[in-house]
Amino acid sequence: MFQDKLFGEPAWDMLLALYCLPPRGEILTVTSLGYAANVAPSSATRWQKLLLGRDLIKRGPDISDGRQQLVALTDKGRVLMERYLIRLFYCQSVPKLDP
Repeated sequence: MFQDKLFGEPAWDMLLALYCLPPRGEILTVTSLGYAANVAPSSATRWQKLLLGRDLIKRGPDISDGRQQLVALTDKGRVLMERYLIRLFYCQSVPKLDP
């Protein structure tokens, strides 16, 4: 469902954080998403640009602090994550789709 090169990379950690943390009340910023993936800010920015370009994540202003940008999964990103994790849960074969 995702390209193999995303797995084992900070991009995958970011996708997992964006899938798991917001339902628990965690709001992620550009900076905190880098921390969640345990990468330097420059690497976090590079990986986020890749995910933005594939329409898996989106950014928007934080209305309470205009200096920050909030990050979330797009509808496409959420659907792909849910499909992948459901198939993984049921140990089904997961065909690779290029998003």
